[in-house]
Amino acid sequence: MQSFEVYRPLGAGEQIFWLHDQAHSLHFALTAQIKGKFTVTQLQQALHFVQQRHPFLRVRIALDEAKYPWFVEDHADIPLRVVQRLSEQQWQREVEQEIATPFIWSQAPLVRVVLVHSSNGAELSELIVICHHSIGDGISVTYLIRDILQAMPTATPSVYTTPTIFGQSLSVPPSLEELIVDRTPEKVSLLKPIPTFISDSFLVGQRAKQPNCSFVSSGSLSPETTRLLIARCRQEQTSVHAAICAAFLLAVR
Repeated sequence: MQSFEVYRPLGAGEQIFWLHDQAHSLHFALTAQIKGKFTVTQLQQALHFVQQRHPFLRVRIALDEAKYPWFVEDHADIPLRVVQRLSEQQWQREVEQEIATPFIWSQAPLVRVVLVHSSNGAELSELIVICHHSIGDGISVTYLIRDILQAMPTATPSVYTTPTIFGQSLSVPPSLEELIVDRTPEKVSLLKPIPTFISDSFLVGQRAKQPNCSFVSSGSLSPETTRLLIARCRQEQTSVHAAICAAFLLAVR
């Protein structure tokens, strides 16, 4: 019986995402357009660097004897699927396919990548990062894409970071409960999970993969509208992302 060392238990919010995903897939995708030539091998190396740096890119979810979910480390390379870039809208079809393909939370890693790659000498490609919502959100994946690009010198030479830096692993991100609870000396010990090991025998069965109905639509703002939006967001002391999300929610309401 093989055992795995525990990272930490899922926080309340992470459990909500994990449970919701079992009923209906809740993972998401972010896409970045890259201008510049690079090879698939360079991207694979960059993915290796960032996976060594970020602990949550090396985890799966397992259950203990009480059926409580924990993050456990399980080394497996980040899956990379490469497709030929045939049109400006190719990335939308790939995102739609990925959103319709659920994660298996008991298998690591809980992230995968698609590269819509130009093979005809063009310098435009799309990098799509798909992530299980229990380990990240839009902001964290935005930083992840930044790290991936920084690890590819030909893609962004001005911000290139040496691979040795990416080989240094960061600490495991704390749950929200650890950040907001009373941290008085007598209560600090309550925040530390009891050291334990989780066996594969306690994993629950996965629901059968069922196709999800999804669609992807896109749009763009003119340079002038973008400038005005950024200026107004600065005036209101909010982010462009928050303003767009609020506008979208008001529209669908």
